Amino acid sequence: MSLTARLTGPWRAVPILGLTQIIGWGSTFYAIAVLKTDIAAETGWSQVMAVAGISISFAAGGLIAPLVGRTIAARGGRPVMAAGSVLTGVSVAALYFVENEFAWLALWSVIGFSQAMNLYDAAFATLAEIFGSRARAAITALTLIAGFSSTVFWPLTYFLNETFGWRETYLIYGALNLLLCAPLHAFTLPVSGAGHEVGPSDSVETASAMKLLPPNGLPFVLLATAFAINTFFMSAFAVHLVGMLEQIGMAAGAAVAAGALVGPSQVCGRLAEFVFARRRHPIEVAIFTMLLMPLAFLLLALGGAAVAIAFAVGYGVSQGLLTIVRGTVPLALFGSSGFAIVLGRLAAPVLVAQAIAPVAFGYALQSWGPRAVLLASFALGLCSFAAIGWLAWRLRTGEQ
Repeated sequence: MSLTARLTGPWRAVPILGLTQIIGWGSTFYAIAVLKTDIAAETGWSQVMAVAGISISFAAGGLIAPLVGRTIAARGGRPVMAAGSVLTGVSVAALYFVENEFAWLALWSVIGFSQAMNLYDAAFATLAEIFGSRARAAITALTLIAGFSSTVFWPLTYFLNETFGWRETYLIYGALNLLLCAPLHAFTLPVSGAGHEVGPSDSVETASAMKLLPPNGLPFVLLATAFAINTFFMSAFAVHLVGMLEQIGMAAGAAVAAGALVGPSQVCGRLAEFVFARRRHPIEVAIFTMLLMPLAFLLLALGGAAVAIAFAVGYGVSQGLLTIVRGTVPLALFGSSGFAIVLGRLAAPVLVAQAIAPVAFGYALQSWGPRAVLLASFALGLCSFAAIGWLAWRLRTGEQ
């Protein structure tokens, strides 16, 4: 397919959603990492309170995710994602006016509702509505583009904060969501079904050898459990990775340098999946992903600072692949019919895990120490590997 056809046909959904995902994630999730110190200094709040907004947003998103999935299934992704961007724009811009903790947390609750409407799960569901069973390649390509959100928004946020201040930064980010993302979602995304006959048929032969499972009962519980555990660690390490590396004996600069390898490793993992594993069944990629993660924890627990770089790379690859399999595995297991509803139901426990992870993991680090936490993480990670392995076995044997 020519580049022109990709940019004007149904495949235009990928760069459009890639751009809006970069802005959506960057203006909410990634911006707070840069702004939290200045927010705390100006308002007199603790940095814990500043970061608590993220936990509140994930919890709120988990509450509304099933409803969002049903709405996308009924009305398509365009109106839902457009409305989500409008809500994100208004609520992020309103952070400019916040003067107390209650208003801060209330606005982050609204931001959480909007994130459920326009970030990854909604985007994956929209791509499935557009491409049907052929959505795997589009989902992978989207995660490759969106993986650069922190790369773009950390330095951008630093520049805007230094130039204007944190309140003005949020005002600018609100305008980006409202004036750029919302129109892109509303007017430029292809309609549902536009790409059902367009694009590569990734893994068709592999997928056809396996029967679809019902999107309920034990198969659904196993997949939700595996995703929630892995996402718990993604959220926890986004906040505590550098501090934990310092606790095991690394200098601050070295810990930051090692932590900085996670982002590029995520992108490399996604690129490797796109190039080398696109004709493998997504459940096989998921098995590798959920084995690599606990092995990385065990490596760091036993090797300490000496193996921090290897840990960061292994962990980063695992988390990069996790973003892909969250979209591709449900599509392969349960099919494209009702996919948005399935994703909405899966998103609820995942977002709740994201919400509680920073606080729970931080408390465990403080109470147990890094080595014990890493060993406990290894054991919990093996549970997610066992869940996905059991699910793969059921799929192979045709057991419902």
